[in-house]
Amino acid sequence: MSDQQLVTGLAIMISGYSQIQDGLSTSHWNIVTSLAWFSSIIHIATLPYLAPYFAKKRWLWYIRVTLMSGLAIMLTISLTAMGKVTGYLKDMAIPIACYFKAGPDALGNNPAQVFIMLVSEILLLGGLVTRFIQMSPTAMDFSRSILKSSGRLWVKSLVWACQRLESSSKFVQAISFPLVVFSLASLCLVRFLLQFLGSAICGVSENAGNGNKWFGFNKV
Repeated sequence: MSDQQLVTGLAIMISGYSQIQDGLSTSHWNIVTSLAWFSSIIHIATLPYLAPYFAKKRWLWYIRVTLMSGLAIMLTISLTAMGKVTGYLKDMAIPIACYFKAGPDALGNNPAQVFIMLVSEILLLGGLVTRFIQMSPTAMDFSRSILKSSGRLWVKSLVWACQRLESSSKFVQAISFPLVVFSLASLCLVRFLLQFLGSAICGVSENAGNGNKWFGFNKV
């Protein structure tokens, strides 16, 4: 199943890119991107289950990393092009090549489409990087230590900022308080996202119960 999804995703994206210069419409490109994205996400979810197999045959893992990276790059470019789509039905018939040629300023045409693009890329790239780290004990230990240190420093900075605000004037408090709230919300969001990407929800594993501990945030 894992190999099938990887090969399917690559085949879909390669065939889609080969048709861009032939006038492939935005509507059809959306279908191509969606199918390849779902294939890639399913493939990423199966990687934890295959970890023992790849630990014995590392050369197969390196080949898979190369193929997965190529698919992720193609999908990222594809999703970015879809983020430039205005969302109007009449524009879905326009060749997707027009959106590939459009500049970065075109991303502001449809905020909802940009949001979908960002969420899709975060799940794709975040899940892929997470699996790469989980497959390497050295990278896993290093990332765990970095994330724990960063989390502690972030929390200490928030505590220090709150202590300083207590003795500040009301004007300074009124200006700085939204920044502190935003930083706290960002910390919670980052923790949630990392825990989600490293949890059993995002993967098929024989040791599903241990997946959500790999970031070490529960020890911060």
